[in-house]
Amino acid sequence: MARDRLHGTNPWGTGNAAVFDLLGRVHWAMNDQPAAGLAWFLSDRSSDDPETAAALEVMRQRYRNPVAVAIGLDLRAPISKFAPAAQQRLRDLQAQIATDHGKWNPPGLPQGARRRFSRDSPPDPMPTSRQQLRKDRLEEAAIGAGLITIVVVFIVGIVESVQFVARLLG
Repeated sequence: MARDRLHGTNPWGTGNAAVFDLLGRVHWAMNDQPAAGLAWFLSDRSSDDPETAAALEVMRQRYRNPVAVAIGLDLRAPISKFAPAAQQRLRDLQAQIATDHGKWNPPGLPQGARRRFSRDSPPDPMPTSRQQLRKDRLEEAAIGAGLITIVVVFIVGIVESVQFVARLLG
């Protein structure tokens, strides 16, 4: 819920470092280090902080190349809108992309990059963790079991009522 509220503030369009810091903390607490790394990449947190460094490393391992990181960041504002630490990380990423892949001037995607979704449908804000998927499946199973129980009790009640009426009339 906190994650969804923070996503709702649209920090990608404003460059709000405090929101990115909170978003990173929420993802870190949810054990979603790649998402925490993406959020803290755009915050004013120092890369020397142990949690930030760990999350940024896991993020780099997941996204594997600078273009993938840029796509994952999904910037909707120019670099100048972000905190100084984030601006430095973004300029370093911009230089890596320029060296290996071409030009990148946020907002927007690097030259020649494509999103994995159509422009008609919005992207998922952040990848969902396996732990969250497992929790969602358990909730769905519990709801299904509850519905099945209600239907069975309802059917048994109808059958008992019909038998009772048949005994009264018969």
